[in-house]
Order: sequence, then structure tokens, then C-alpha cells
Amino acid sequence: MGWIVIVVGVFTFGRLPGQTQGIHDASPFYYYLNMFLIGLLGPFLEEAFFRGTLFELLNRSQTALKALLWSSALFTFAHIWGGFNVNLVFMFIGSVVFTVAYIVGGLVASVFVHVFMNIYLVYVISINT
Repeated sequence: MGWIVIVVGVFTFGRLPGQTQGIHDASPFYYYLNMFLIGLLGPFLEEAFFRGTLFELLNRSQTALKALLWSSALFTFAHIWGGFNVNLVFMFIGSVVFTVAYIVGGLVASVFVHVFMNIYLVYVISINT
């Protein structure tokens, strides 16, 4: 489901790789739509799946550390479009945040950080296009 959010978000930005048209060429509606889809809805769905459902399934058959690493690696692979080095950073940050969320006993921390990072990225992309 997260892929649907990202695909819709990318196409509503009005910019595909190699194109010069950016979000400033689109109406404010598309900016706010992206802010909602990529900044809020996407992180919630991704954290619910990767850090919630997938982690719990993996944690049934292996240690919490292995389940954390596998779910973080699969999350990173799903975002490979960002480039390998960028995704290593995201995997590290995601693993640290999820470790905190695991210790605290909920996904609130990882969802909060994911939302913050995505909103920041949408904003940065919008001012640089």
C-alpha cells in the first residue's frame, strides 16, 4: 500500500526523473496533496507494515534483533530509488528509531520520526524544483 502512496505522490509532484518541470509549476493543491500522501499517510502505512506487521511475523521465528535487521533491510530495499548510500543512512536511522520504539513498546517514535523526515524531504524538494 505504501507503494501506491509513493507512486501517486511522485506523479502529483509533476516531476519525473529527467524532467525540468517541478512542484512550483503545479498548483498549491499538489504540494499539499504530496505533503499529506508522502509526509503523513506514507510513513504511517509503512511503519505499520514494516515495523509492525512484518516485524511481528519475523519475531515469531527468530530473535528480536534479527527481526529488526530484516524488517529494516526490507524497508530499505523498498526505498532503493534513493541510492545505495542514502539508503544505508536511512536503514541506520530507522534501526535506531525502531530500537527505541521496541524498547518503549510502541511505534509512535518511529512513526513520528518518519513523518518528520518525509515532510522535511517534501519541503526541500519543493523549494529546489
